[in-house]
Amino acid sequence: MNKDKWTKGEIEENTVYGLFKKTVSSYPKQSALIDSSQTFTYEQLESIVCEIAASLPQQKQRFGIILDHGYRQIASMLAVLKNASAYVPAEPFLPDRRIQYMFSESKVRYVLTQKKYRKRIEKMGFLPILIDELSFRLKIDDTLLTTENYALPLDLAYILYTSGSTGKPKGVMVTNSNICHYIRAFRHEFHPGLNDRMLQYSVCSFDIFTEEVFTTLCSGACLVIAPESIKDDIEELMKFVKKHQITEIDSFPYLFLKMNDLPEIPDCIRLLISGGDVIRESYIDKLVNDKDHPMIYNTYGPSETTVCASYFHIRPHTALSDGTYPIGHSVLDTQIELVNKDGQLCQIGEPGEILIYGDGVSAGYSGNRPKESLAFFMDHLNRKGYRSGDLG
Repeated sequence: MNKDKWTKGEIEENTVYGLFKKTVSSYPKQSALIDSSQTFTYEQLESIVCEIAASLPQQKQRFGIILDHGYRQIASMLAVLKNASAYVPAEPFLPDRRIQYMFSESKVRYVLTQKKYRKRIEKMGFLPILIDELSFRLKIDDTLLTTENYALPLDLAYILYTSGSTGKPKGVMVTNSNICHYIRAFRHEFHPGLNDRMLQYSVCSFDIFTEEVFTTLCSGACLVIAPESIKDDIEELMKFVKKHQITEIDSFPYLFLKMNDLPEIPDCIRLLISGGDVIRESYIDKLVNDKDHPMIYNTYGPSETTVCASYFHIRPHTALSDGTYPIGHSVLDTQIELVNKDGQLCQIGEPGEILIYGDGVSAGYSGNRPKESLAFFMDHLNRKGYRSGDLG
């Protein structure tokens, strides 16, 4: 996707705020977000987004976000996107040194935050914008549905930093178009609807967070934010899931291993999505063999390709001989190829490096990283690709 001019319809379909605004217009009274038993409709959430956006000093900037999980955090991200800017998320529990590195490399000046983190952010040399000092009157009027979306599809949406296990953390630059591609892929496979409720469980520095939040709020479903106090207690978490009738859970396989050990799980759950690590048959043997089990998926995809590049629908007796599951088929508008050490396409049964092509391939890395950036390329068919370094 490389254009100089965009139609109004293309901007609406290929920017996150454009899709969210379209959802607000279609379902203004629908529940959009539940936080600490407080429910916000789509039009109420949009009102908060507009108030935060109005407080931002500039457009086309990169804003840091250090906020506790809750409606303010979600609304702040949407406000930054409405502003045609990009956000760099950081969990408050991260060391100051890491946060300072991430924000400095990505050229952050302002940080959306709350009063209790103000001094810490100022000490790091950044300017705080205190979201918890805004009034959030939730006033609904006709101006909501005509508020401007300043973003374009190729504008950056966020910069997500990797763990840095092989050196300094790398900031993956993801565009609005990349995220909207993934929203379409998610809809195509999982069909989220007005009756769906997605658990917001992941930290904001994992791309699972993107899958939880934006596929939900751009599809008319409801995002339910789990309190930090119950995240490590599987029984309390399942009580929360049952109370709020959550239908979709997206997480690392270890959460599903804990669920597998329970006598039963809430019957409201229709979809479990595992990603970020290998899932083994022993982790979910009871879940997958229960005749009333939810749909369970294994997914694969580095952050450089915007969440998932492939899906595998797990059913009984579909594990491989080593007890793990395949990574499945490529998601909508994505192609996956395996190549050998000579760069030639592998034959069936031959191992090779996984190459990923499609609209999910991100804009590359933040900062000056010429060596790492060689993983991104254009092939002879003019497809944007990413060399994963993984074998398939």
